[in-house]
Amino acid sequence: MLRRLLGFPWRPATAPALSAAVRCLSSGAVNITLPLNFWAGQRRISQENRKENVYEPATGRVLCHLEQCGEEEVGQAVTAAKSAFGPWSKMSGMERARIMIEAAHLI
Repeated sequence: MLRRLLGFPWRPATAPALSAAVRCLSSGAVNITLPLNFWAGQRRISQENRKENVYEPATGRVLCHLEQCGEEEVGQAVTAAKSAFGPWSKMSGMERARIMIEAAHLI
């Protein structure tokens, strides 16, 4: 269900990569190679070409640099979120809970 809502296939082969990324984050050595901007089922590369520092709260050192979205990109993300809200709001609480639990297992 979650895979269908997000619009991308879940591949079990990506689980080890995700686990490795989490370990890397906790070690403080982050190397982001894919854009983290994600909406309408796709990763998006920002057209703004601006980066923002992300700091480790405990030490204040820079963990990584994230791409900032521009006004048009934010508008696209908001439009995608609004279109997803209709089907989501019509689901029962139990169905939403099942999807959220599946999402937690994927993470």
